[in-house]
Amino acid sequence: MIKKWLSLAVTTAFVLFTHQQTWAADPAATDAFWNTAATDKPVAKPAATAPKPAGPPAVREPKPSVSAELIERLNSLEKKVAELSAPKEAAPAASGWTSGYKDGGGGFFWASPDQAFVFKTMGYVQFHHIWQDGRAAAIRTNSVNPVSNDFFIRRARLDFSGTVNKKTELFVEIEGGVATTPASGNTASTTQSDFALVEAKITHKFVDPFQLRFGKFLTPFSNENSFRGSRALDTVERYAALNTMILLPSLDTQTGAMTFGQWAKGRYAYYAGVFNGNGRQGDNFRDNNSQKNLQGRFAWKPLAAKTGPLSAMSFGLGVDWDRELAQTLDLRTLGGSRMYTLNVQGDRMGFSPDVFVPVGKWLEIRGEALMERFNDSRTDLYGGFGQIMWNVFKTEKGLGFSPLVRAESAVISESVNETVARLNILTLGWNFYFNKNVRWQCNYLPSHFRYTGDAAAVALKEGHYDEILNQLQVKF
Repeated sequence: MIKKWLSLAVTTAFVLFTHQQTWAADPAATDAFWNTAATDKPVAKPAATAPKPAGPPAVREPKPSVSAELIERLNSLEKKVAELSAPKEAAPAASGWTSGYKDGGGGFFWASPDQAFVFKTMGYVQFHHIWQDGRAAAIRTNSVNPVSNDFFIRRARLDFSGTVNKKTELFVEIEGGVATTPASGNTASTTQSDFALVEAKITHKFVDPFQLRFGKFLTPFSNENSFRGSRALDTVERYAALNTMILLPSLDTQTGAMTFGQWAKGRYAYYAGVFNGNGRQGDNFRDNNSQKNLQGRFAWKPLAAKTGPLSAMSFGLGVDWDRELAQTLDLRTLGGSRMYTLNVQGDRMGFSPDVFVPVGKWLEIRGEALMERFNDSRTDLYGGFGQIMWNVFKTEKGLGFSPLVRAESAVISESVNETVARLNILTLGWNFYFNKNVRWQCNYLPSHFRYTGDAAAVALKEGHYDEILNQLQVKF
């Protein structure tokens, strides 16, 4: 279409120029042309007249020639028409590998031109401060001279990720801030500043609904534990009932194999795995029995195919089964003060429902529950949390402020001796984002412990405890 219009314009310009030269030489012809064009009726033919006697031949004046400048301009226009009409060729693919950095914790990357091979490295450090009242500190340190005001490194992790042929990924996470405690005399133990293997997993994607994972990685039972990494938690620590299972040890990072996938544009997802069942993030244990831990999870995002905040709304349910040797349930405050312990063994069966509802861009409602039944020990562990967080503001550069309120409870109930230990915790805190990479979290944690039973030492711990946790996180 562009070629036709340009050709018509060029032809029209040429005709007008030629007639302009003729009209300049013969004004009468100009008047006849416009008079003819202006009338609605055809011009009458002149009457035939007798031929005039032939005279001497008239001398014809030469027609004015087209200027060289006009010809050059016409050639230029024709060339442009040809260029616009020619089919566009695809831009050649970029050659060579590319490297760069993704802000907000995406890390540094090095990728092949077709993105089939990608290497990434990421990391984060969490600098931690804890303050506890005297009773909580005495219980945590089991000392008459407790430390109630303490600085330490909570986590210092470095991640390496490699993608091969777009389908296979290797991921390794190393921990440099392994938790240790001072030895007697307040001198550092010889195991301080050790390193640990947190995760080492291989994932292969056949199609979205069917993927396989092998190695040591977070198990899928709890959404708070598995799908919200330590660098992305809203609070400084996970909820107390979940921490009790992690300390068992159970859940957390385990060695095993898992199949998972999603379909219907992300509306549905499933996870099913088999694990040793005795793993812990700071260790690389072999299994201590022949039984295996089975875990699964189903997740539903009803509006995943839509746009807007509600597209992230989700509901999930986790399932856990295992048969283990003797282990210890350890109920602690979020600051680490041990309130109650109970030995369990044998079969256990658990469920963990969770929900997340974003209300616009400024309000988030989140909750999770956990219920574990230790059949052979006639013991139940149950608890969970409900949370509301307000995103007061957040800029494009990452500056933001999000206060939150969380209420949680953890209960260990043993029916043989009819004992019940209950820990209730309220979290009042905030997340202050300096930018996309730096965050300050502050949690005030008033806790209340109550015990029903015949253990006098445990009953002495009944009452109220105050703790304040501060954490500064820097990630790349």
